[in-house]
Amino acid sequence: MMKDSGASAIQRILIVKPSSPGDIIHALPVARALRAALPDAHISWLVATNFANLLQCETSINEIIKFDRKRYGRFGRSLSASGAFLGFLNELRWRRFDTVLDLQGLFRSGLFTFATGAKRRVGFRNARELAGMFYNARVDVPDDEIHAVERNLLFLKALGIETNRVESQSGKQLSAEAGGLNSSVGGDDLREEDASMPRNHRLQTGATAQMAENHRLQTDATALAGQAGLDLRIRFDDDDQAAVASILQASGIDPAARFVVLVPATRWETKQWDAARFGALSARIFERFGLKSVLVGGAGDIARGDEAAQSSGGHAINLCGKTTLRQLAAMIDGAALVVTADSTPMHMAAAHDMPLVALFGPTSPVRTGPFGHIDDVLRLDLECSPCYLRKLKQCPHQHRCMVDLTVDRVFAEVVARLQ
Repeated sequence: MMKDSGASAIQRILIVKPSSPGDIIHALPVARALRAALPDAHISWLVATNFANLLQCETSINEIIKFDRKRYGRFGRSLSASGAFLGFLNELRWRRFDTVLDLQGLFRSGLFTFATGAKRRVGFRNARELAGMFYNARVDVPDDEIHAVERNLLFLKALGIETNRVESQSGKQLSAEAGGLNSSVGGDDLREEDASMPRNHRLQTGATAQMAENHRLQTDATALAGQAGLDLRIRFDDDDQAAVASILQASGIDPAARFVVLVPATRWETKQWDAARFGALSARIFERFGLKSVLVGGAGDIARGDEAAQSSGGHAINLCGKTTLRQLAAMIDGAALVVTADSTPMHMAAAHDMPLVALFGPTSPVRTGPFGHIDDVLRLDLECSPCYLRKLKQCPHQHRCMVDLTVDRVFAEVVARLQ
């Protein structure tokens, strides 16, 4: 449902969210809510070329605009790349969008937003890298410690779209009013007046303490976005499922059998749990439950996958680099359990409501955790966490947040979910 705020005049919308896959997943509810509220609108999505596969079965959008980051990144150093980039900007203007939502909030995404010449160019007021200078309408974020999905939903309020009328596949309604926010739309200020969001409270890792503290986090911020009701599932097709079945069968795993997905790598080295521990974990899973494990990730994760597989006693198969993003989502959708650190597969598992153990250290599960699955986070109660440090050499505490998460402790969480 739309408020009488000019949203009904929206006809051509561009969502700017080039990367990364997890962030793209967190933006899916915006596209789906826009489609539900504006069934006749033309909705485009600007995405990095290497992540476009994730959106190719998404029915809420009409068009994918691919941004070739590798090529355009040579702007100013290559005549052909510079010309191609300027042509890309001209193409954005030629498409005549009337509304652009910059969900990325960085200089480059802001530049894309401005280049469209759209009448309504919306971004976060606290956007980084001076991106805010490219907007003519800004969304205030009431609290830094809210989830990325919740931040994105603020754009819907800004456009006068009532998210409490957006229903998920489970039939549960979202309540945008539950958090006590009162949005005023118009002019340069698209504000959320009530900054009553809860701050991040430290998660505990002992079984009872962790569950109690995690439940406490699901307060008004959860109600705002309706974590249990939002549909973040990745759309994939029959070909993706057939490809997954073929990959599993070629690896000696019956596609119809239960299996566990392990994710041995992340983009930040500080988020990573030791690869050999994933191997040891897979051996214990097989010994206790008779389930084989598959190690998943991108082409750059093959080496860590090999290390984990070599430590598994033959009970884990390295499939890193063998799936597309949609195929990875399809594989996770058929898993008995996913064990991962803060990663794209973690967001996929949460989106598909799969049994999950999510290992956290340097990042905050409140901001970027498995949406709707806060009880599946395993995290040590350390004063230095979250630190948001990306390199191990930056950590003055010997990476305790991940090192002290023992195989025994993680396996206990696995047992609790597989029994």
